[in-house]
Amino acid sequence: MRIIKFFFRLLIYIAIIAGLEFGLSMTLYNPVVIVPAYSWVRSIGFFKDTPKTVNDLYPVFSMDKINRSLVWRPRGSVIGKVTEKVKADDGDWHINVRDSSGDVLVVEFTPDYKTALPDIGSEIKVWGILRYDMEHRWWEIHPAAGWEKVKK
Repeated sequence: MRIIKFFFRLLIYIAIIAGLEFGLSMTLYNPVVIVPAYSWVRSIGFFKDTPKTVNDLYPVFSMDKINRSLVWRPRGSVIGKVTEKVKADDGDWHINVRDSSGDVLVVEFTPDYKTALPDIGSEIKVWGILRYDMEHRWWEIHPAAGWEKVKK
């Protein structure tokens, strides 16, 4: 009987550890996965899910907040200056955007979105899907859904 209890507990521990490992690896894609209370928080109206404008659908976040994984939304936008444009092998354009505090965020424009690219040195607001790039280990906007020049 003691052996059965031991193996049963061992099995439970293994299941818990495996579940935590799955949950932690999934947080690299979306931190919301590991928070079991997320649906409850949404149900009480903590997050507003009824966007009325582009600003509601893609709220502006600081790059620092995005880079430290403190954004709990799948979509967002940033404001900054374009510092670099590189065409990737997969056809995407990688654009580095730097904000006034010096933080940088990579923004990827895909061929699926027929969008003109901003010029280097332009001050822009760019919006799209926020995701963690596993290969490079950084947060980025990929794909960028659109952008506009910032009026000074």
